[in-house]
Amino acid sequence: SMETTIRHLSDFIEAMSDPLEIAKGQEFLYQAIDNLAGMHKGLGNYSKARELLEYAYEQKKSTFGPESAEVFKSQILLGQIYFALREYDQAELLLRQGLGLMDQFEGDYIDWKADAFGTLARLEESRGNTDSAKNWYLKADAEYQKILGGDYDFIYLDFLTSASTFFAAAGLKKEALNAAEKGLKYVRANQGAGTLLDFNHHINLAEVHFLLKSYGESLRLSRTALETFKEDFLRGERSWLDSIQIETQKPKAILIQVKSSYFLETQRDQAFLEKSIAMLDEAIDAVERRKTVLQSDQDMGLLIADNQELYDFAKKLDLELFEITGEKRY
Repeated sequence: SMETTIRHLSDFIEAMSDPLEIAKGQEFLYQAIDNLAGMHKGLGNYSKARELLEYAYEQKKSTFGPESAEVFKSQILLGQIYFALREYDQAELLLRQGLGLMDQFEGDYIDWKADAFGTLARLEESRGNTDSAKNWYLKADAEYQKILGGDYDFIYLDFLTSASTFFAAAGLKKEALNAAEKGLKYVRANQGAGTLLDFNHHINLAEVHFLLKSYGESLRLSRTALETFKEDFLRGERSWLDSIQIETQKPKAILIQVKSSYFLETQRDQAFLEKSIAMLDEAIDAVERRKTVLQSDQDMGLLIADNQELYDFAKKLDLELFEITGEKRY
């Protein structure tokens, strides 16, 4: 595990006497702490991730000096975690500090620049600054193209999902579908169907079609992804971490399916609403299960905020069912 790696690196550093070997070991140690923070971030443990990243940041400044390459990497990583925590001003400050420090180096840091640009795009999108967000998304993609060629990493695939939903929400159909389909096509070609990434990018394409009001297609894609999830889950083919990550996407997939069906349905009678509510209850249960891996009240609050659309639509259908039946239990 990453914790074991960190312990071994710490023991290695303590046993060394050569300053160069010690410095190399310290660099590996702080990178391992950054990676551990990334794992916590992936689980939604943003507060723990921030704690680890801030510790590594302070250690890097103390060990390597405040103007080292490792320091700007920490500033960008911290900017990203503050974005996840919805502390946008602090996120922007750190990202711009990191980019400013990066410009002082002649090394090949295009991947870090692209990643920072992508986070600034999402930040501006969250602020509602559509034109600025579009500019950052295009700048980020231009940087990624310089280094990726035909090989996409997890970071770029995640960038494609964010970019595609932004373009869809902005009404840029061609750009949205291009980004979403490019990600799914690459995953299918390189990892095959039925993988965790395939599930995630299926949901992404479903969300893009939903935002573009192509409800028939969003219904088909979300339904296919959920059926694949259920089959694999029943066969027990997922690791614990994969299951947690699928549970992260499952509520969104169910919400897209239910809302797509709702907008396509002309007869929203009691049977239809009851079936839809039952599905939303399953999605809410998945959100509740995710709380078991979170370590702070702040993270739980962010989880609820991220799924507010789910709770709001469930309340809407409960109200519609009450208006039809008059039964107070709804």
